[in-house]
Amino acid sequence: MVRSRPTRTNFQVFGVGNRTESSLDIGFEHLGFPEIGSWSLPVNLVSQRVMEKLGFRYERDFKFAGLVHRFYRLVKGEWKGYDGGGMGKLILK
Repeated sequence: MVRSRPTRTNFQVFGVGNRTESSLDIGFEHLGFPEIGSWSLPVNLVSQRVMEKLGFRYERDFKFAGLVHRFYRLVKGEWKGYDGGGMGKLILK
């Protein structure tokens, strides 16, 4: 299990395409993370849909700062890469 703490990506990815997809590519391909986690509040259906489109899978609910959050995980083996063309151009295995 990979343990991490919330961080911000400090890489300059503007002009490369969708920042979220570019950040995933940096995390997997350049930093070598075996998995990446993401979470949102249960009422934030838009964020959950984006995570699902990117290939994240719902894992469980957990409490953080006194609020229930939904946790999603994407493992490197399920991420084929980012081709620079936006979410419609994602390549998933």
